[in-house]
Amino acid sequence: MTQQEQAAEVLRLVDVRKVYGFGHTAVTALDGISMSFAQGSFTAIMGPSGSGKSTLLQCAAGLTKATSGGVWLGGLPIDGLDEKRLAELRRDRIGFVFQSFNLLPALTVRENVTLPFRLGHRKPNDSAVDQLLRFTGIADHAHRRPNELSGGQQQRVAICRALAHQPECVFADEPTGNLDLASSNEILHLLRGVVRDLGHTVFMVTHDPVAASYADSVVFLADGRIVDIAHGLSADKIAGRLAQFGRR
Repeated sequence: MTQQEQAAEVLRLVDVRKVYGFGHTAVTALDGISMSFAQGSFTAIMGPSGSGKSTLLQCAAGLTKATSGGVWLGGLPIDGLDEKRLAELRRDRIGFVFQSFNLLPALTVRENVTLPFRLGHRKPNDSAVDQLLRFTGIADHAHRRPNELSGGQQQRVAICRALAHQPECVFADEPTGNLDLASSNEILHLLRGVVRDLGHTVFMVTHDPVAASYADSVVFLADGRIVDIAHGLSADKIAGRLAQFGRR
């Protein structure tokens, strides 16, 4: 690999295995996953129930440690970090977007967005936060609280918060799972813009072929292994391929 290729690589997994339990009760959730993600890419992870999608996200994001194999974020091997350094890495270098928004109801939109800075005892760049609020379409709601917003608006706040500290990688776990069709499409367009216009790297777990069609590439998992990687597929073709792997 050239130096230029290494510089463009944000995340790398090498032979990652995750086993839950021991002995005859052990369950292998991931069975030798190797893949890499370039800066400014949008990757969707799909697979039937129990295929290892969520476990893959958790291992890649440092939320849980792999049983074996290695995970590198920006060239840093994260699998050997202790819990304190992992927590710092997740706070400072990774953005998270979840299905349930995870906003604090007592805080305003702006306070929710800048919360990672407060937790890290750092002062946010007010101008940069203002720009991000405008980019995500919630600048007019900056002083409202989450219960005054629609589900789609709350997810915009969550995306804005995930981006506020300029993370190296954004992990989105079923980001449209709690939204109606119109709001889902708006959020997917926003995530597409996060990659295209801001140059961020997005790693999204989804069960929705329409959501996956917004990504640059779709990684299909089955039984904890990568069974296919596709590029530029329509939602219908993604659904067909997902059904095929679900019958394995």
